[in-house]
Amino acid sequence: MSAYIRLSIFIGMFVGIVYFPQGLRAQQDPLFTQYYFNRALVNPAYAGMEQAINMTGTFRQSHSGFEGAPNTQAITVHAPIQKKYMGVGARLTRDNISVQDWYSFHGMYDYQLGLGGGRLSLGLEAGILAHSVDYQGLRTGVNSNGQVDAAIPEGQPTRVVPDFSFGLYFDQEEHFVGIAAYHLNEPDISFEDVPNAGERAAYFRHYYVTAGTAFEIYEDMKLEPSV
Repeated sequence: MSAYIRLSIFIGMFVGIVYFPQGLRAQQDPLFTQYYFNRALVNPAYAGMEQAINMTGTFRQSHSGFEGAPNTQAITVHAPIQKKYMGVGARLTRDNISVQDWYSFHGMYDYQLGLGGGRLSLGLEAGILAHSVDYQGLRTGVNSNGQVDAAIPEGQPTRVVPDFSFGLYFDQEEHFVGIAAYHLNEPDISFEDVPNAGERAAYFRHYYVTAGTAFEIYEDMKLEPSV
């Protein structure tokens, strides 16, 4: 390990200890690097905005080659309801990290309004989240007395909870902007009936902001940066 890498790790640990004494919060939702091609994953108000039936599949894997590396699969389907200024859709997501699995199935609905020469969409999403942990995958060894670590829970418990989200999406010719709030009810995914399963666990609200525009470079070529 080079001196530069060691110094970077030390600085990162120092900043974490000094500036975050109350603890850190990690992202709970899956990470989608290609969200631009499947915007219904990050905003329910996008359902039906393409004015056509749309089905998109997404697969992402990080840290390839490592056992238990994170991997995510998602499928979305959405379409407009013609002459009703509405859109409907659904999405199915699986997120796996080692012995933990998260599954979700949601339905989407939005209502679209004309505004400033563009369209403003108000979207709702409702569905279920399922959290599963294969504790047996952690009970792989025994101690010097031939016993498995009793602090590790047994079995493969699963918890299913309701989940609700809301979004706004504005589209005007070559520009768009959207904001969405996920897990409005902050569902509890604790395994309360499993001994040694740890403290209360719940989803926190997640907020997503997207925006982009298109620049015409040539007659048949456009540049579309987005965030």
